Amino acid sequence: MRAYTLKEASEQFKIPQDFLKRAIAAKKLPGAKVHNNQYVTTDIALEKLLSEGFDFTSLPKLPKGKQPEQLKKHLEEKRKKKAQKTA
Repeated sequence: MRAYTLKEASEQFKIPQDFLKRAIAAKKLPGAKVHNNQYVTTDIALEKLLSEGFDFTSLPKLPKGKQPEQLKKHLEEKRKKKAQKTA
């Protein structure tokens, strides 16, 4: 049995990292978050998931983090300027 980070598993099994994160979040793939904020899973779990023919497109999207207030203001100003140019 070998443990893989999501990056390693993505490269080894040719699966996008975001699909693996979504599978872990949906409890379809066992994984653990380690001290450096990386997820780790095993080769056995990945092979089991793939052999079952799991449809990754059916996974729910991960919620996005909250945007900082300054970024929100900046993007809103940018939208307003763009709207004024086109008007």
